[in-house]
Amino acid sequence: MLRGVENKHRSGDSQIGQPFKLPAESMSRQETTWQTETS
Repeated sequence: MLRGVENKHRSGDSQIGQPFKLPAESMSRQETTWQTETS
């Protein structure tokens, strides 16, 4: 997935590359919150 984002950034299509990063950050935050609530 990271490679796909890098490829899109290399092609100069940052508008498509950015939306891929935002969901990734939100998912990582949700996982951290879920782990904290579980523990």
